[in-house]
Amino acid sequence: MKSKKSIFSAAIGLACLSLIIFFLFTPFGVHVFGEVLFVEDKSYAYASTDYPTEVDRAVPIAQTIALPGEVKQPSGIDYDESKSTFFVVTDQSEIFELTRDFQRIESSATISDKPLLMRQGSIESTDYYQNRLYISGDIGAIEIWEKSNYQWAKVSAVNAEGDHQVDVSAEAFAIDHSTGHMYLGNKDLITVLDQQGHFIAEFTLEKDAKNGRSASEYKIAGMDFFNNTLYVLTEYHSAILEVNHTNGDIHSVTAIQGITEGAGLAVTNEAFYVVVDHELTEASPGVKVYSRSTPLSLSE
Repeated sequence: MKSKKSIFSAAIGLACLSLIIFFLFTPFGVHVFGEVLFVEDKSYAYASTDYPTEVDRAVPIAQTIALPGEVKQPSGIDYDESKSTFFVVTDQSEIFELTRDFQRIESSATISDKPLLMRQGSIESTDYYQNRLYISGDIGAIEIWEKSNYQWAKVSAVNAEGDHQVDVSAEAFAIDHSTGHMYLGNKDLITVLDQQGHFIAEFTLEKDAKNGRSASEYKIAGMDFFNNTLYVLTEYHSAILEVNHTNGDIHSVTAIQGITEGAGLAVTNEAFYVVVDHELTEASPGVKVYSRSTPLSLSE
């Protein structure tokens, strides 16, 4: 017969194992570990409308589109016009291919087989280019994925090459489809690489600012090219910037209303599509749609 001491020790061991499983593999456990114990309050910056530069126009939310329940915590978004398809990547390291109305999942995949806690928040952005999905984030490389018979698989990865070594981890990522050049955004810095990972250029966001302020206050959260123009979604002071993709000069600032922390941006001829960062325990805010042609007075 087992002693009380051995039974107690076994119970303690089982409890510890249960806690490890809880924190590593369950969404709520990841939330408790990452968002409750170590969260940093930046709501003052996310929600601030005290923009560091002049704003050219403001737009309200034209539409909010609900995402399928399987799509949790989107971190990046891209649109492929030839396929009429949206691609969404998530904080939980997943790929989703969605119909244009976001109502049906065409395909999906998990990018990493690590426990949820170890992959949570590692994927930030995506761009669909030449029938391949480029994925960026804190994963050590720019991963390239391809779909065959509805199954996604990683086919290659790009690291920094050459004498000018840069960190390919990025909060935002976009490809200039006319050249294939890859744009990586971190804070207010944009780094440009070719398809082999060779350094091309590096510059910061620049625009005349208010007294004592700087355009560097706009933290890059998402990027997308449309008609050879680079658009930047800011994490702080919610805005979409039209940026010169050769030197970082900001041509225009569009304030977007109704969100506090944008995560990813896709641009079409008619609209800006924005996914919003949120916690695991919060209801999904869906995709926010902003018209590219409907300005709104800042006083409204």
